[in-house]
Amino acid sequence: MEQIVAKLEPKEWASLALPICLCLMALVGLSALLTRGKERFSLDLPRTPLTRSDLYIALSIAGAFYLVGLWRLGVPQKAVFDECYHGRSGMEYLLGLNPTEWTHPPLGKLLIASSLKVWGGEFNPREGIYKPDNFFSERAVIGWRFASLACGALALLILYALARSMLGNTLVASIATGLLACDGIFFVQSRIAMTNAFTVLFILVATLGAWKYRQTEKKPWLLLLAFGLSCAVATRWSTFFALGLLGLYLTTFEIRRLLKIRAGVLVWLGSTLLLALTFLVIPAAFYVATYIPYMNQGHDLNKVWQEQQAMWSYHTGMKETHGYASPWWTWPLTIRPTWYAFTSDPLGGNRQGIVAIGNAGIWWASIPAMLVGGVLAVRDKRSELGLPVLLATGLWVLWGVQKRSLVFQHYMLEAIPFVCILLAALGCLLWQKQESDDSGSVNLRRLVVGGWGVLTVGWFLFWYPLLSNYPVSGKFFDMHLWLGKLWI
Repeated sequence: MEQIVAKLEPKEWASLALPICLCLMALVGLSALLTRGKERFSLDLPRTPLTRSDLYIALSIAGAFYLVGLWRLGVPQKAVFDECYHGRSGMEYLLGLNPTEWTHPPLGKLLIASSLKVWGGEFNPREGIYKPDNFFSERAVIGWRFASLACGALALLILYALARSMLGNTLVASIATGLLACDGIFFVQSRIAMTNAFTVLFILVATLGAWKYRQTEKKPWLLLLAFGLSCAVATRWSTFFALGLLGLYLTTFEIRRLLKIRAGVLVWLGSTLLLALTFLVIPAAFYVATYIPYMNQGHDLNKVWQEQQAMWSYHTGMKETHGYASPWWTWPLTIRPTWYAFTSDPLGGNRQGIVAIGNAGIWWASIPAMLVGGVLAVRDKRSELGLPVLLATGLWVLWGVQKRSLVFQHYMLEAIPFVCILLAALGCLLWQKQESDDSGSVNLRRLVVGGWGVLTVGWFLFWYPLLSNYPVSGKFFDMHLWLGKLWI
């Protein structure tokens, strides 16, 4: 990235200032409107009981996302980006062969294998899947991508349930879910045979379990938390960030709860055991269980342990570079998106491709949302804002302290659902009328919030062809390169 930045022209440097300036403006505006004092701005959103309409809204958003994602899911009919590893390994699991992709735990590839089995897509995984000119049957391509799409749609349903439970407001839950559905990277990752859509779903499931347990103190919710964490860790090691953050959240809650009721030693021991089971024992047992298909190929537990050591050495000792790599602190600005596929017709001039780029309306507003949400959560002791702030910030910033050197913008995807919750909550707070407001200030706020919403949805529609490999003219393609060389 440093080489590309060094070659930028003055006009492209000016374009680079655009997301930075908009982030600063959003931060100043949100701070001025929301943090002047409790008397100036109330944080109370109307809470309404769950109704059948909540189910219809959630199903409508997830269903629309699923149908849009399913259309042309088999295009292109070849492996793009890391599909050459994950799609191939899914087929190898299906055929009882040793998986080629070993740098991540097995669950994601097993889900891809299940999808291939359902769709009946068969191909030889040992011949040319990573060759750009090697095409496969539509059933095979849809087969290795369908699991991601299904999990992406399910993630929207879980996000709606989580936001609805946290804020108690149908509008907030609807906006948060709609925002995630309109995010470019979420859409792309839900239509490609990689593991990121799986981890988003599993982290949301775990968070829902943690939140419901905190609210109700009913132990069965810890089973949902343990299930989500187990699936997440068995898919990608990056989800250890979520395990640690949710562990910190619930441990803090349990300590405060037990101190409040002046619990005895046995109660403290029971609570400690319960947390250990939830965050350590069950995830570890499930993690080992996902290696059973691998062990059925003639490997023992010692070989599984050696593979964990190899994974650690691979990620921490990585020396490779990549043209689309970008440092973690640039991700909210979407400075360096990743092109998963690109072709250009030399005769007709049409171009098509798949670019993993975050929706500017969400990503450029993410840092202001985290900061302002954090101030409000601390100032007014609002855990319904505090937990999304903790996860949105932690699942992004912790990438700055891990040992892997080669990282990409789409690694921030796991934080984006919680950014969407914050943006939806802050947007609805800005929209509502306060007792001390005059009509002019209300209209201005609603104009800003409504305009931002329209632009966010418009961004997705504008970029949709380049998120889905739909052919466009060269002129229309060039209209998307706002940051010049940084976006190609």
